[in-house]
Amino acid sequence: MRDSIHIDRAAVAADGAPLRPAGITARLWSRVLGRALRLRLEETTVARRGFQVANAQSAQRLERIGERFARGYNAALSAPDLATLQPTLQAAAGEDAGFVHEGAAMALAMGDWLTPGRQLFRAFIAGPGADHDYMAWVGLGWALARLPGAPLAALHRHRSINRWLALDGLGFHAGYFDWRRVVGAGRRPSALQGPAAAVVDQGLGRSLWFVFGARPVAVALALASFEPGRHADLWSGVGLAGAYAGGMDAANPVDAWALLVQAAGPHGADLGQGVAFAAQARRRAGNPAAHTALACRKVLGLPPDAAAQIALRHLPRSGQDMVDYLLWRRGVQDECASLMYARAHRAEPWPGQPGVRS
Repeated sequence: MRDSIHIDRAAVAADGAPLRPAGITARLWSRVLGRALRLRLEETTVARRGFQVANAQSAQRLERIGERFARGYNAALSAPDLATLQPTLQAAAGEDAGFVHEGAAMALAMGDWLTPGRQLFRAFIAGPGADHDYMAWVGLGWALARLPGAPLAALHRHRSINRWLALDGLGFHAGYFDWRRVVGAGRRPSALQGPAAAVVDQGLGRSLWFVFGARPVAVALALASFEPGRHADLWSGVGLAGAYAGGMDAANPVDAWALLVQAAGPHGADLGQGVAFAAQARRRAGNPAAHTALACRKVLGLPPDAAAQIALRHLPRSGQDMVDYLLWRRGVQDECASLMYARAHRAEPWPGQPGVRS
């Protein structure tokens, strides 16, 4: 049985290519997982979640994201190996591909926990999920939200600064599935305090974008109900979700983004940091989106590639700990603050620096 479900590391190419087909035991077990843990599409609908969405167009956009996530999740849950999952991932080309990879990452991580010796999530991050690794790490956070054990202990087994995005995913999961309690009582997962709480709140901020239908005023009012000390991290998540996911009322998105910047007030740089992270996630994956470009232009006054360079410029050249991740965010926030100050005073934008690594 061990030979059937344990990953043969020799089967993983140096470039992270998919594994060779799994054995019969793994295939049978994956069918069991697929039936027992399948995510029903109605669980992602606006009506089922009780989200406060004001118009049909925004509802359709947010529900399409949920459908893409569920597609990746269900396909990966039933896949005994990455070769079987590959057609689903390849068919997900386009601006919504990241959500498919996010769902797949969640399912792979859950399957690994339930299957002794299996490490398909690691292989996914190194192989077919590499270009979408921002979203894949967030997907791991969804899994950690549903599995027993300490999230931080699980993350310390990985080696990437992006692993801390799993805490963002954990926070998003709490807001998405339990938003009434999260917003009403301002709760976050009790086991995550201190520095980790900042990243969890980034995820909670992202969830507000979905819960309140991508409506700037509603999102800002909900965010204001949290303790002031949490607002910066929450605005970071709002910027990330708005720029990456879109869904804002298409009737007048330009004015809507201006309203969001105004609502962020002193936390405009935090909003900008989220936008820069979204731009970098799309740049890395090669799946640009018009709504991301609009967010970059309205918040930072930059095209998306230039906004992505801000995130890359401050990416630590060494170090993968929580403090390195938080310092990365702070560096991006500082540059966004300079950009936004210069624009507000009609000065030249903060100049880009050469020699940025990707």
